[in-house]
Amino acid sequence: SYVIEGAAQLLWGTQVHGLDIGISDVPLDIAGVFISRFDLFAAAVAGSLVALFALFFRYTRTGLSFRAVADHP
Repeated sequence: SYVIEGAAQLLWGTQVHGLDIGISDVPLDIAGVFISRFDLFAAAVAGSLVALFALFFRYTRTGLSFRAVADHP
């Protein structure tokens, strides 16, 4: 991993590069509390992925198989 990390630093440099994904980081003022729109978006994406995984493991045949194997290998 040290070799790969060093090679990546040689290729792209050691400066931090930002990733513009098109979501503004302007905070919302909700009852005097400032909340970043980017953080709200990230929380919504994470929550939806957790819900999708829960539904997958509960209702699909593959998910039920995974749970059965994990319970009794």
